[in-house]
Amino acid sequence: IEWTGGGLVTTPASLVRFYGALFEDGLLSAESVEQMIASTAVNEAGQPYGLGVFVLENEEFGRYFHHSGWYPGYLTNVIWYEDLGIGVALQYNQDYNADIYEPVKKIARRVRPLVTAREGG
Repeated sequence: IEWTGGGLVTTPASLVRFYGALFEDGLLSAESVEQMIASTAVNEAGQPYGLGVFVLENEEFGRYFHHSGWYPGYLTNVIWYEDLGIGVALQYNQDYNADIYEPVKKIARRVRPLVTAREGG
């Protein structure tokens, strides 16, 4: 049932560490990351999707990368805010009518004043 889930066991902290390593700490080469975030498709909601990650931008947070996951009774969402250099991840032990997007934004809004915006961002 996991399909492409890969059977990974993660925590919100490990997801944020992974996204930080991916987008900030050189887990992949800069060229590989650029290729990954170059949008290659658009989903039904009109969201650009690169190689394994949604690439979005808005006035409030600038450009950010995210992906969510589902397993019966379980939801996950992780977002890396490029301009702020922070990640936020949530995991829920339910999947019925759970909003996995708005709580992440609320956390980012609370954390944003605690970090210094990056040059140009």
